[in-house]
Amino acid sequence: MKDEDLLDMNRRLKEMIQRTSEEFEFLVKSQEFSLTLHYSKGVQYLSLVRQKDSEGNCVGLTWKRYRPSSKGRVWLKGWSVPNTPAGMLTSRMYPNDALMFKELHGLAKEAVKLRKELVSKKRRVQATYQAIKTFEGSHMKQYEQKRDEIFI
Repeated sequence: MKDEDLLDMNRRLKEMIQRTSEEFEFLVKSQEFSLTLHYSKGVQYLSLVRQKDSEGNCVGLTWKRYRPSSKGRVWLKGWSVPNTPAGMLTSRMYPNDALMFKELHGLAKEAVKLRKELVSKKRRVQATYQAIKTFEGSHMKQYEQKRDEIFI
């Protein structure tokens, strides 16, 4: 494998990770309205919300529950997409909302799973580069010292 091939594969990996961020943004924007949840104490709403890193990039999704108030929204609870109690939530929704939730949740789970796998691959590649960098210096010097001791 050529050096150019490795660089190209690394570039494509970064592009795929960026693409998942775009997909997260798309899923959040595609939710036209918050889903209604019926509780004994009143109505609450559920929304798909983006998670951002320190640079403002979308790196994940969460489902967040809130209730409206005179000052805006009061956020109550949130779940990461893989840990969302889907059955409990859909039992408190209108059928149309439950259908929309299931479709969005299924897509969100796939996108989160894909991003997690891609980031894991990127970290393994970076760890390999780091290992080569540290290996090259220390082991090569030890070898050269032993060789010099024997042949000089």
